[in-house]
Amino acid sequence: MKLAPLVADTLRSQPGIDPARLRFTISGDGVVTLEGVVHTYADKCTAEEALLRVPDVFAVWNLLEVRLTIGDYRTDATLERVLRELIDSLARMPSERPRVSVLNGWVTLEGTVSHAFQKQLLANAIREVAGVVGISNQIAVGQERRTDRPPLPCATS
Repeated sequence: MKLAPLVADTLRSQPGIDPARLRFTISGDGVVTLEGVVHTYADKCTAEEALLRVPDVFAVWNLLEVRLTIGDYRTDATLERVLRELIDSLARMPSERPRVSVLNGWVTLEGTVSHAFQKQLLANAIREVAGVVGISNQIAVGQERRTDRPPLPCATS
């Protein structure tokens, strides 16, 4: 079966995505270039992730534009407050929470987490928030430094 019908069927099957507002091209090496308009950043990510599950698609060049509906629009200050509350409510985050800033709906995350799953957890949660048009995840992954207790002594024999 040709790749183009599989890509088109995959895009049509994604809830919240209007395939009439999307267009795609496929290179000979299985790279899909996706263009058009979606209403949420989550939809942009969902479209890319769905296409990466299609057999013989090896990469997706995601050029989708996020155009918020009036109902999803939030000021940067409001969005930043909502995201800080979201980050504070997430379990399994380090005691020093990552920092968030917002400019024109684009979210920048900074700071350090102990494990890679925490970095991904933040990005996955934030992409679902109304008003987000993109994320720059600059979170570093490294061991959290604990200053509240001394290190454990080595066992001696």
